Amino acid sequence: MVLLFISAADAGLLIRMCGKRLSTIMEKMCTRPGETTPCFGGLSDYEEHALDGRVVGIAEKCCVGRCAYDQLNKYCCSEEDADNFYEMIRGSNERVQRDDSDEDTQ
Repeated sequence: MVLLFISAADAGLLIRMCGKRLSTIMEKMCTRPGETTPCFGGLSDYEEHALDGRVVGIAEKCCVGRCAYDQLNKYCCSEEDADNFYEMIRGSNERVQRDDSDEDTQ
């Protein structure tokens, strides 16, 4: 289990993050306490374009370059989107459990 504690002073600190480290940090940052699934926002809201027209994504920003924790947080769901996402997940899990119990009684 990895705990992620970021102080306000560290939020703007530029660091290099790649591969598993970047994905683990994103998973922790975008998962609400008490939930197990991360909620990522729409990437098109945060895409940047290089001079040659390529889309510069999170890996290029944070692995090739450096990024701050507060920049990473922009890739997570908004509070409203997270509410809807986790409500949908809970509803889906409840349907699966009902379907499983229906099969067990047949």
